Amino acid sequence: MSAQIAVATLSGKAYYAIVNELKKRKIPFLSLKPGDTVPVHVKVIITTAAEESEIKYPRILTCDANKNVEKIIDKALQIISGKAAYKRVVIGIDPGKTFGFALLADERVLKMSSYTTVPDTVVGVLEALEDLHATKKIVRVGDGADPYRLRLIQALSKKLPTEVSLETVSEKETTRIAKGFMPRRKTLLDAASAIGIASRSGRRIR
Repeated sequence: MSAQIAVATLSGKAYYAIVNELKKRKIPFLSLKPGDTVPVHVKVIITTAAEESEIKYPRILTCDANKNVEKIIDKALQIISGKAAYKRVVIGIDPGKTFGFALLADERVLKMSSYTTVPDTVVGVLEALEDLHATKKIVRVGDGADPYRLRLIQALSKKLPTEVSLETVSEKETTRIAKGFMPRRKTLLDAASAIGIASRSGRRIR
């Protein structure tokens, strides 16, 4: 399948940040220089704000290498999916000493990550939901690791917008559900479990 995302920048710092995130998510991409002819299979170009004027293309996203790389990749995935808005965005969280995190949009895995504290996890959830347009948004938390789970649910209950559903989900067999997404890096094993949590219906908390 031809890459539908192109990275067009001469900034080494920006290029490294963008490409590193694309590779981490196993998203195919094409490298271009500003001003290069854009192949017909490309649907969106990612560049820097300083180089945007050099690119003649209808769908351009600009990226700050220090701040918004992950959000820009999320937007690029939404563009290539051909959707102005997703029907449903779900975040799954596997609580514990490390909080596994998975972001799914219309059943497609957009992001896998992990956090080490409750505040960092909450910030990750809020940032992931902020720029994704969806008819329905749900946050699902696994029912294991009580001390960590309860602190996280308390924090999410205070911070989540009212239109976002918060649910608790049984962790039984979530590893089996996520088997096809098991990562090579051990640091993301909790994130793989979070995919299983995101994929199941839960009990609504609020």
